[in-house]
Formats: sequence, C-alpha cells, structure tokens
Amino acid sequence: MKELILTIGLGFVICADAMQCNGAVDLCKRRYNEVTYLGTHNATTTKNAIDDISVTNQSKSIEQQLQDGIRFMKLPVHKSRKKVYMCHGLSKNKIPKSLKTIYEFTGLQPCDFDKSAIEIEKFLPKIKKFLDKNKNEVLTLLLEVHNPNYSSIRDAFKKAGLWQYMHLQDKGKAWPTLQQMINSNKRLVVFSSSKLEYNPKGRPGSLFNDQKAFIFETDWDYKNAGQLQNDNKGIIGRGRSNYEKRNESPRNKLWLMWHFVTKGTGGSKGEAKKVNKAGVVNKRLLHYKTKHGLDRSPNFLVVDFYEHGKDELLGKVKEFNKIHEVTSLATSSGTGMEPAGMGSVPGGEIPGGEVMPTTPEQEIPGGFPGQEIHGSEVMPSVPEQEIPGGFTGPGQEIQEQEIPGGF
Repeated sequence: MKELILTIGLGFVICADAMQCNGAVDLCKRRYNEVTYLGTHNATTTKNAIDDISVTNQSKSIEQQLQDGIRFMKLPVHKSRKKVYMCHGLSKNKIPKSLKTIYEFTGLQPCDFDKSAIEIEKFLPKIKKFLDKNKNEVLTLLLEVHNPNYSSIRDAFKKAGLWQYMHLQDKGKAWPTLQQMINSNKRLVVFSSSKLEYNPKGRPGSLFNDQKAFIFETDWDYKNAGQLQNDNKGIIGRGRSNYEKRNESPRNKLWLMWHFVTKGTGGSKGEAKKVNKAGVVNKRLLHYKTKHGLDRSPNFLVVDFYEHGKDELLGKVKEFNKIHEVTSLATSSGTGMEPAGMGSVPGGEIPGGEVMPTTPEQEIPGGFPGQEIHGSEVMPSVPEQEIPGGFTGPGQEIQEQEIPGGF
C-alpha cells in the first residue's frame, strides 16, 4: 500500500495513508452495514418503451452512475426470447388497452417494451470494468429476478469474471468492515429476490445473498411527493421479520429506503426534482423515528433520476456516514473521479459527531446506519462493536410478496 510522506519543520513527519474505502478513510473501519450507500432504482432503464410507454427511472448510463458515486443498483431481471435481460418488465394489467391484444396474441414479451433492455452478459462486464479499475470501492447489486433460472444468472456472473469479487455473507455473523472486504478483494455484494435459487448453506458455487435474510424495506409505490414524505404505511414492504428482529444478534440487517415517486409505469423527473432534496429525506427519517420508532439512517437510499439533487443526496450520504472532511491526501483509485459521498453537508459542519441542523424540526442527526440517536447527539461509534439490526441464524423467512412486472 503506497504512502505519501510529508515532512514539516524539523523532522515532524505526517504519513498520509493512501487507502480510502468508497472515497473516504473514515469508512474503512465501518462494517458494511454501518454505511449508507446512494443507489439507483432500475438502474438500466433509461429509455421509454414502445408506443411511448414510460418505463424510465434513470437518465445516465451505468458508467456515469458509477462515476458519480452510485454504489447500489436495483436491477430487474427477466428472461425474454431465451435470453436473460436487465429490463423494466410490464405485466398485462399495466399495458395500455391498445396494446393488450398485441401483447396477448403476437408473442410480445416483457422486455420488448423497454428500449433500454440489455442482455445480462453485456451488462455485467461494465461492473467488472469498474471493480477492476477502482480497487478501493465496494459495490452492491440487488437483482429483482422474475423468471430466469439460477444457472443462467450464475453462468453470466462467472463468464464476466465477477465471482472473484463476490462476497457471500453468513446469516449468523456480523458483516466485515469495508477495509476487510477490500483487503480480501470481496467487494461486490449481490442480493437476489426469492425467485433466484440460492444456496442457503453457502456451499461453494453460490455467491448470491438472499434478500429476505438481510433486508427490510419501505413501501415503494408513492404517487406524489406529499405521500412519500408523510408515509403512513411505515415499514410495510418486504422484510418485516428483519425489521422486527433488527436489534438481535448478530445485528446484520440492512434498511433499504425507496425514495422515489412512480407515475404510471415509470418514474417522474418532475417528482424527482421535488423529492431528491436533503429536506425531504430529513422529513421522512423524522417521520419514521417519531411514528415508527426507527431511530437510524438507511443503508441504501435509492432514488430515480439521481442527477436532480445529486449534490444534496451525496451530502446526506456524507452526513449519515459522518464523513467530516477529506482525511487522506490520496484520491479514489481508478480514473480520478470524485470520491463517492464526499459532497457538502446541507446545514453546516459536523463538529465532534454532532450535526448542526439547518431546520431543527426536520433535521435528523447524522451517524451511520444502525447507530442510536439521542436528541441531537450522535453516540460515538466503537470500531469493533456491532450495530443494532438483525437476528441470529437462518429460518426467519418472510412471506414473499409478488410485484407484477416489477416496480
């Protein structure tokens, strides 16, 4: 590991460790579930469907998303015409009446409606290229699998050369730190929905993590910004069992906060401009804290059209992760891109671990996911202490909820 040595005055030496983890030295000692990651919803859907059906949720390419600091991607996976695609599928009840007859009688398949559909074997090399060039970055993929079998996806990951990077988490143990993941080069965490076969005992050959074993989610079907901010549904998405047992050992559960508005079958840039703001995120977290007792920041903050409000979103991620300043003279490895989560913090500095809010009635104190919050003071972290959120051992499965055509 390279080091930069600065000599100041008469023999006073400062060693600036070149290692950063996801763009910040502060994150290296944090466990994977003690970090907030900015994510994109349906990361590959960047074009409207046939007949101008809106299925878009993003505008930027996968490469641009990664360069801009996106470190979580939710990916809908479908089998279409004997191939596996990343695409925004449409169920029959979401297809306009004018196209239903065509859909039913001409053999159109779900991915035919998404002009940005990409074969999994063409998508995964983009991930491999990023991980190859950025050796201090940890990335997460969530596969919403609809109909492909396990072997087709497994073979695609193997062919792309990604198995060497994939981390399989033991359901009965705490997550490793980002530094440990980087040192072992297991920097890709892939979760799969229950429709993708996985090996629950973690035998060799299975490197996909079961979404139901670790993640609890907010709802995802918000029709406008007001409904999203005043979420009276609470934590009712998939993973209720994980939510209820989040404070039990080994405390390895993860909170996924869907933060977008759906219009028809796709996203809305207009609504994204309204909700991709620090104040809206603050209001949601305050609501979850006061109404539902969820006193922590999310692990995955997942949005549509992230470029609208990008600086504020990255600022919130930085605040959640307690990144006070750039603590190393090194930059993230790779192409010289801006480190993820290093944006400015809305509302001022974070002196001594306490966030100075801009709007007291809405601001949620900073801190990493799972960290208890008391008043406006963030309780200091203990490097080797696990954070709240989880349960011991397998078997705590939840009832699967089918999402027609994805979301």
